[in-house]
Amino acid sequence: MFHIHNKAQKHKANTDHKYKIVRSHRKTLAIVVRNEQITVRAPHPIPNHTIDNFVKEKSDWIEKKICEQKKKSDEVYLITAGQSIPIMGTLVLIKTENARKNDVSFQSESLIIKGKNLTPLKTTQLFNAWLKNKASVELSIRTREVSQQLGISDKLRGVSFRKTKTKWGHCTSQGKIQYNWQIIMAPENVINYIVAHEVSHLVHMNHSSSFWTLVESIEPDYHQARTWLRDNGHKLMLK
Repeated sequence: MFHIHNKAQKHKANTDHKYKIVRSHRKTLAIVVRNEQITVRAPHPIPNHTIDNFVKEKSDWIEKKICEQKKKSDEVYLITAGQSIPIMGTLVLIKTENARKNDVSFQSESLIIKGKNLTPLKTTQLFNAWLKNKASVELSIRTREVSQQLGISDKLRGVSFRKTKTKWGHCTSQGKIQYNWQIIMAPENVINYIVAHEVSHLVHMNHSSSFWTLVESIEPDYHQARTWLRDNGHKLMLK
């Protein structure tokens, strides 16, 4: 790969869509719509007017993608008092209270976020820290349990957590597993599927039939979990 040659150009075609051009040694044109932003990946030799025409031809498809992404963005859970948010698949009501010390705790099916002069940003930060910690505890335990169940504890080199936009989990060839801690809001079978998926990569660093057979042996209903993530995963991507 030649990342050094990839240069982005801001461009506006003779259409209603503004877009960015990223040129590289690729052979074909491709349009990527992400976060309602349009990027055209193009080979070096192709002139701008050809790209303009390509964007025009794909105008309806682009508009459809933008609408879909805007709808999904509007469905993301908000961390504000009076809103309900799922924790391991169970909806809990968010409440806020003024207090001298910051604290987040469960009380009667509610999540109480306490702090001094709570702003929306501070409330979200306190919630995120609490959620990441909960994910760290729950997913670390489940990961170790599954690796022990498979007899591959020696292959697991560590578990870490990071908020990402596109992945729920990742396993390196060195045996380090990383989770997107927002997955802890999903139903338990979905959480178990993500753990099964990443731990199975300690045995198979691919998505072969052997890999999926191993995943199924750990989480038999993984098909349902994958479907749930496809349809609802965007709601867990906190702003």
